[in-house]
Amino acid sequence: MPTMHRLRRLTVGILTISFAVGACGSTSGSTGPAPSTTTPAPTSPMSATSTAKSSSTTTPAPTSLASATSTAESSSTIAWLIPSATQSPRKDSVVVVGDATGHELRRVPLPHEPVQLFETRASQTVLIQGMDTWMVTNLGTGATKTLDFGGTSPVDIHPLVLSGRWWVLGVDSGTPAYLLDTQTGAVQDFASLGVKSLIAPTFNPGETALEAWTPDLTLIRTGVPAVARPVGGGKADGLAFSPDGTRLVYTMHDGATTKVVTESLDGSDSHQVFTGDGALRPEFAQDANHLLVVDAKGISLVDVATGTATLVSNAATIDTVTRTTWSAGHAQAIVGYKDGSDTQQWVLVNPAAGTAGVLTELAGFHPVALDDPGSVQIFTDTDSLAKPANFKVLDFAAGVVRPVTGMDPAAGYFPGTARVVGTRIVATTMVTTTSRMQVWLIDASTGAAHKLEEGVSAQAAISPDGAAAIASRYDAKSFSLDLFDTASDTKASLGVGYGGVWLAP
Repeated sequence: MPTMHRLRRLTVGILTISFAVGACGSTSGSTGPAPSTTTPAPTSPMSATSTAKSSSTTTPAPTSLASATSTAESSSTIAWLIPSATQSPRKDSVVVVGDATGHELRRVPLPHEPVQLFETRASQTVLIQGMDTWMVTNLGTGATKTLDFGGTSPVDIHPLVLSGRWWVLGVDSGTPAYLLDTQTGAVQDFASLGVKSLIAPTFNPGETALEAWTPDLTLIRTGVPAVARPVGGGKADGLAFSPDGTRLVYTMHDGATTKVVTESLDGSDSHQVFTGDGALRPEFAQDANHLLVVDAKGISLVDVATGTATLVSNAATIDTVTRTTWSAGHAQAIVGYKDGSDTQQWVLVNPAAGTAGVLTELAGFHPVALDDPGSVQIFTDTDSLAKPANFKVLDFAAGVVRPVTGMDPAAGYFPGTARVVGTRIVATTMVTTTSRMQVWLIDASTGAAHKLEEGVSAQAAISPDGAAAIASRYDAKSFSLDLFDTASDTKASLGVGYGGVWLAP
């Protein structure tokens, strides 16, 4: 986990270097034609009162380049950054809001110079990492809150858990760490909950709670204030959430025996499901009535009501298993293990059908880290950025593995950059011999890849419906931004800009 955080920081570092070199030479991008219909300006979900751990800075009302008072905004809107055109002081950086075709709707001035833009699930709200600060900005009203992390420098802060309304921000070591409500801009120090160290935090579906090692396994309920409690009296191990986020399952060791327990988020309605010999971390399947458990015998599906375990595969055991990755909604799972020759192997488990089988095509491959794998998963045969990588995609429901074709054979995968919508994936690679990054659009239904952008720095985001992608690059002296139609493979230039994201309606 810390390795992934450092790689995400490397991504930001590349953007920061690119920004520092190119900001003084940037010019304003072109303005798209104004739509003709009318709609009221969006209301702000941000709190008008400042919180104990945030300071508030209000920017001027956003300037409309396409008459914000006379335009109808669709549910698919995008935002991107345009850096300051002056070197010092930098006062004219803006966030641009555009429609799904890339036409500008308005610009929102920023009080601090931005580096990277992050989407959130709070309506019309984005999180912005600046040169020396963090900001939460509502793009409907132009209101910006500058976040305060007490005695910790904002330069040392980065996202530990990405996207959603609730974010965990902090440093690689997990100390200190903060819970951010992007809807209100409220920041809470986990130390105020008695949590001095936060290791590998993971949200439940719906983001009503998260689990983390503190170093004991602790459940933290989101809210202002948040509430923390040790799980299993501080003796729990291997917590996982149900697909609807309302229950959790964990193990407790009693000598050689392992107890598997399920309960509600508040600790009530606790039930011991079954006991086993060295059972690994159990996880809920889609119906929440079954658990997937790996123990000394192999992979089993356990009926939560009766405790009956059905062995579906003996390929992976507790001694050889490496990880489990689920498809959307926990419909299917892949269980990784090392075989007798120490080669990484994968078993595809379908809990609804009660079946499992080894995916021989994925021998030696590793799944790319995704915040939400959806219905497909992308794999690479190396986790080293310095080595050229081969890629394959797995269609969970069909159980089909396809090689990815058309990618640069000299490129290595850049961790933490892949995003999936339906069967479409955007992913970033890097050719270390040329120090250039490439953004690819991959159609998982065929395995075909198409290069969207290339530059010293490059990144992309795919729309919620998978129909479009916005990609930005920095190349030697300037930033540029393009919008792609993923079906027709057409490109429209949006001019100067970077860090494009799709906004929650």
